[in-house]
Amino acid sequence: MDNGPAKYLFIAFLSLWILAAPFANYAQASVTTTPAEHANTSLVSDPPPVVGIWSTACGSSNITVTNPACGPLSVGSTISAEVNVTNAPTFNAYEFSLYFDTHFIQWDHTDTKTGTIFANPFTAKEETPVPGTYRLVVINAPGNNSAASGILAHVLFKVQAVGVSPIALAAGMNNPSTFAADGAWTRLVIGNTPIDTTTTDGYFKNDIRETVVYDSNNNDLFDTGETVIAGNTPPVGTALKADLNLTFVDLNSNGLWESGETVVYDSGHNGVFDTGKDVVLVGSAPVNQTALVRDPKVKYVDSNSNNHWDDSRLGPVALFTYSPLVLQAGATATFDATTSYDPDTPPPGIANYVWDFGAGGAQGGGVSSQTATVTHSFGATQSPLTGNFSIRLTVVDRDNNFTGTKTQRVYVAQIPFHDIQLASLTALPSAPHVGDKVAITAVIKDLGTFDEQYNFTLTYGPPTTTIDSKTNQPIPKSGTTSSTISLTYTLDTAGLATGAYEVDASVAIPVDSNLSNNMQRQVITIIAQSSSQYVYLLVGAVVVAAAIVTVGLFLRKRRRRPEQE
Repeated sequence: MDNGPAKYLFIAFLSLWILAAPFANYAQASVTTTPAEHANTSLVSDPPPVVGIWSTACGSSNITVTNPACGPLSVGSTISAEVNVTNAPTFNAYEFSLYFDTHFIQWDHTDTKTGTIFANPFTAKEETPVPGTYRLVVINAPGNNSAASGILAHVLFKVQAVGVSPIALAAGMNNPSTFAADGAWTRLVIGNTPIDTTTTDGYFKNDIRETVVYDSNNNDLFDTGETVIAGNTPPVGTALKADLNLTFVDLNSNGLWESGETVVYDSGHNGVFDTGKDVVLVGSAPVNQTALVRDPKVKYVDSNSNNHWDDSRLGPVALFTYSPLVLQAGATATFDATTSYDPDTPPPGIANYVWDFGAGGAQGGGVSSQTATVTHSFGATQSPLTGNFSIRLTVVDRDNNFTGTKTQRVYVAQIPFHDIQLASLTALPSAPHVGDKVAITAVIKDLGTFDEQYNFTLTYGPPTTTIDSKTNQPIPKSGTTSSTISLTYTLDTAGLATGAYEVDASVAIPVDSNLSNNMQRQVITIIAQSSSQYVYLLVGAVVVAAAIVTVGLFLRKRRRRPEQE
């Protein structure tokens, strides 16, 4: 049986349906609401990981000449300070800034590969932006590190002179302020997620008590066989200098120092021993106010070329607090370094306090003061600086110009305020035909510092017709999950007259510091269905009619064939 005619009829009716379908009225759709979430997260371990300075050679965070394992730390030699991590979760990148005193040590190079925690370290950034600052950013590419502890990098320094230097890291944090000076932080990262971090610092010291020698032939050179009164034996031929404060207790009153007699550094230069002030180099401490005598052959090795004998000198210790404990942008904060001290000098042992407040540009600080207390504002009320900053204090001691450095993370909060925003309103298509559906999206943001309860209204008109009205809807404060909410709706234009319609949205909270961002309007213009659609329907009908006639003629022709045969 030939079912060809039925096939042609099916095609004809299918053509008519396809042509007519776009112009059929849509059924009224329900209104839907969809929230959108925006997260700003970081990983926090308990306790947080620690990035710190360590010396494998010394077995300590302090690289000092008094530790035999550290070696002589002589001028021109190279020392290695490892930057280590402990108690870390999985991470695949790290970055830090390191501070030091270039008078005594200078960054030479860094090894990120030998025995380090990353299998494939890639140095993304390495620089010394200013003297005394070294910055490093390293990525494990590809792969993550799963070891909780290990070496991040070997930072090698060249010893420049005899003295002391801090080896201090920028404060640890997860999310630095967008206003922070570039790289003024220490942190770990996994993917795009920062990890909250704390830090510990190190210390360099190659300054020791200067050697005192009895220059028996008085030639200002150390010769074989001459007596080393105190300190290490210098090489033969080492230059010797006199210091009028190098004295001794003359037990036999002959004016010459002899073995067994106490040698004292007469700090007050008053010819008597002052308990608690003068330094005993060798022998037992004499009774207070014991007479001291000078022998011109008692000399010393001036290892730091400052023309006077030095005891083992120590660097100052930088410490500070701030108030109030909760800092607000634009408000005045007080930074107090009165607890800083120089361990080898009676108070006041600190000559200068240099502050860096961690922000970029002129807001960063660089304040130098001879007083321990300063005030600082993070921006102004109209241009506040907010977020995490690494505050750095460098103190300079009074006796040797040695420095000590302390960094501390400080969080500066936004000034509390209420601000709800209707961030955007869209209505598409903007020129629908009668019967089309218009997709409406309203985006609401909490820009303030408080969780809010908002009211929302969406209308169109004329005449004014409510699409939706919400009251007491929760939205979290800025910077938290869901502080942005997206509401979506569908407007059916079936039954609406042609012309322009205003779609208005508004959002409100009881107290709002900025009412200018609470409303938005979009205009849609509904247009009549195009006359071309009727042409398409007519064409479709003609096609169908022609198909029917053709099929009819075909069937009649088939019935006549047997008669002709």
